[in-house]
Amino acid sequence: MNSAPPKATIRGWIRSKITGDYPSIIRIKWFITGLKARRDHIKAIGRALSVSVLNQVVSSGTNFGLGLYLVRTLTPAEFGLYGIGFAITLFYAGIGNALFLTQMVVHFPDKAQEDQLPYAARIFTVLGLFCLLTALLAGLLLVLSGIWSGWLSQYVGLGLAILAASIAYLLKDFFVRHAYTTRREVWALGMNIAVAIALAAMLLVQHYSGSSFNSENALRIYAMTNMTGAVVGFFLSRLPLRSVRQRQVVEDAHEAWRGGRWAFGGASTTWVQSQAYTYVTALFLGPTGVGYANAARMLITPFAMLVPAIDQVTMPRLAELRAQDGEKMVKMGFFITSGLLALATIYSLIIIFAADHIVRFLLGNRFSNLRPLIIAWAICLMFQLLRSNAGTILQVMKHFRILMLTNVISAVATIVCTVLLIKKFGVPGAIIGTGMGDVFLALMLWRIVWNERHNIH
Repeated sequence: MNSAPPKATIRGWIRSKITGDYPSIIRIKWFITGLKARRDHIKAIGRALSVSVLNQVVSSGTNFGLGLYLVRTLTPAEFGLYGIGFAITLFYAGIGNALFLTQMVVHFPDKAQEDQLPYAARIFTVLGLFCLLTALLAGLLLVLSGIWSGWLSQYVGLGLAILAASIAYLLKDFFVRHAYTTRREVWALGMNIAVAIALAAMLLVQHYSGSSFNSENALRIYAMTNMTGAVVGFFLSRLPLRSVRQRQVVEDAHEAWRGGRWAFGGASTTWVQSQAYTYVTALFLGPTGVGYANAARMLITPFAMLVPAIDQVTMPRLAELRAQDGEKMVKMGFFITSGLLALATIYSLIIIFAADHIVRFLLGNRFSNLRPLIIAWAICLMFQLLRSNAGTILQVMKHFRILMLTNVISAVATIVCTVLLIKKFGVPGAIIGTGMGDVFLALMLWRIVWNERHNIH
């Protein structure tokens, strides 16, 4: 007696009748299903990227507007002092990013979903303690230096303004990074809109008050506007701070320190390299030389500040892709870099050919003969893009120690090149010297990325 055919056989027979026994039809269906999934994924990234670009347009436009106001209002020397103060602010923010924010981004996907927001709250607690401690130490040093040295006493107010701007910028940056990490890009947009509104209001009050305006006042305004953005981010994020426990904070701090100590060294040497033109120019040519260099840089800044917008979107996604397909992550990094270089080339050519008209329209008559500086910055921009994108990939791969060691080597080369070239060519030489360090670093980083593409976990 024959037994009944198994159900699996019956299902296979029915499927064969539906598809007509043509495996190609099944493959087509799989292809269409995969295409739809990719389309939805691309749409999601497109939406996030569009919000990020809009966000960066607001952020860059705010900083660019402030720069235009300052370059037209301040003397070249005062504008140079503001540039020096802003460079210090970036250094402090770079340290905080390396120790805490970047660590939060790369470790966030590894946390259980229910622990991700409490984890962010714990990192914010550690960051707050870091800001408080550095504020007390730096404030004390500034006051004591003003008492002991008559020459330094005139810069105590400027130093305190730089300290306030540094802390406010880092706190706002935490909530921006958290917004991107949790796929709440619109929150970052809200923060930057709040900063833009606060800045416009404060500049209007300053302009119509008729009071004197200098670099110290500008940095105070920058601090207050960034703190406004941080407060908005705090209320939007609704971090569960009540869930924070000391033991977990200590554990997360130790985890962040393992990669953060190397990232800290890398961020420090990156600042030494990227800001070499600032302190070398200040040393050899004074604040006025820094003012001219920064005035020319403003024409390149609108494009340069689009890069963080793309980085904010891609870094969390590259971190997720790292666990799935390391080689695919590296290919995505190459694709992003190539696209940015192509766009930067087009932008730079437009700026260089129209330099005289743009300088006259935007910067006024205080600065002249900036074309050589603009060309130098355009070249430097290409080199910075090569370096920064390779660095992002290595951060996602958690190779913080390698980043620090390569940055130390390139930083030394940058300082040597900058000092030698500024003696021969002046401010353009300082800018090109900084760019040469970026080329050297980019070559080393991309070689490491390529060699490690098969060993990504």
